[in-house]
Amino acid sequence: MNADTTPTSPTRPSDPIRLAPRPIDLVDDRAVMATLGVSRHELCELVEEGRLAAYDLGGNLRFRALDVAALAAQRHFDDAA
Repeated sequence: MNADTTPTSPTRPSDPIRLAPRPIDLVDDRAVMATLGVSRHELCELVEEGRLAAYDLGGNLRFRALDVAALAAQRHFDDAA
């Protein structure tokens, strides 16, 4: 194949969460903390306050990527206001 027809892999944004997550995409706590810029303690507070749903999958917490992206956008909007 020449350079014009070489398949390319999807680009990954610098953000741990894809720009257009699918409804069932789940991410781990490290990705959530990196995306939101919060500590583990702050992440636990977000879950306890009901601001972010967490799913226990065999003892590992997972979060819906769409929920994380929505919370990140809300936090960005709140910071800008």
